[in-house]
Amino acid sequence: MGLVAASLVIISLEPVLQIFYLVLELNPLRAAQQLRQVSSSLQPMSYLLLLGAYALSSLIGGLASTLTSGRGKSWPAVITGLILMIAGTSGLLAVYQPLWFRAASLLTYPMAYVGYLTIR
Repeated sequence: MGLVAASLVIISLEPVLQIFYLVLELNPLRAAQQLRQVSSSLQPMSYLLLLGAYALSSLIGGLASTLTSGRGKSWPAVITGLILMIAGTSGLLAVYQPLWFRAASLLTYPMAYVGYLTIR
């Protein structure tokens, strides 16, 4: 349940975040190069908003997994955070992102455990 809640947060925030970084239509033959150009031209505020969205989705995922598991055990929130980290890391490796953003994004997934602590 936590993964579903976290995914819904990301899906619902995606249209809002796209206002801050527009992706032009991509040429399939030059998509990687075009994505690098778009990523390098983004403002730091866009990256910070995306980090906030990752942290919020992890928090909501941890809250949901803790509530559905009976509030007593931390492992559902921890597993939710780990799965979100694996999925998020694979997404970061697929598209060029600055190194600082890749490192900072790893710090957002422990928010799932904060969700557990909040409910407990």
